[in-house]
Amino acid sequence: KCIPGSTARVEKVAQTINTLYPEANLVFLDFPNTSGVGQTREISELIARLNPLGQIQSISRFQVVAHEGDLKLDSIMDLALKDSVMNLVITLTEDKVFLSTLVGVLRGGSKRDSTGVRLIVSSRIMDINTLDFNYLNDLQVTMTNNNFVDYKDLSTKHFIESYRKAYLEEPSKYAFQGYDVGMFFLGKLWRSGAYFDRSIQTETRMLSTGFNIQPTGSGGYENQYMLLTRVLDYQLV
Repeated sequence: KCIPGSTARVEKVAQTINTLYPEANLVFLDFPNTSGVGQTREISELIARLNPLGQIQSISRFQVVAHEGDLKLDSIMDLALKDSVMNLVITLTEDKVFLSTLVGVLRGGSKRDSTGVRLIVSSRIMDINTLDFNYLNDLQVTMTNNNFVDYKDLSTKHFIESYRKAYLEEPSKYAFQGYDVGMFFLGKLWRSGAYFDRSIQTETRMLSTGFNIQPTGSGGYENQYMLLTRVLDYQLV
């Protein structure tokens, strides 16, 4: 499996908290999908991976139900956020309506204007065209990603030029992904031959993604490589 699953994402978020926000007040929001399934299990796994040596102020968990609306979420934030300390809000949901509401709530109210708030969310938040990018920048929104294209990279520029010549169009994210998968696995097969399966367990950064192939409990292999992106100084880095 080339696309990392929830385990890799949980691990990356935990590493991010341990590294960048060891002294923060952590607020986890569990929002159920249309089938009523939330992220309770993933949140529990994430908390279990947090560094016990850190100086985390406190950990709060809230379940937000869709029909409760903005007012309920607003009251939760008033209860959960603390003054004079960095507040880190984390949600693993990919529901774009909820993510949009959450950003609006975090940027509203006099209390939150004077409170340090950061946000870790799904990268799907970047697909919400109605969100004010100033809000994302103020919150320094941080996301886990399966892929990220650095258009300043020389190898990326070369790939785009070659793709344009071959197909007379711009490469999509699937073109980048297909190229990375082909170059990684075929390269390993060419160099390792019969020992191919032993050679793939080496962390490798590619053009738009990376690979850290590890065996799973079911007998297969899954990619554990995740990228971390953040909105910083009005750029996605």
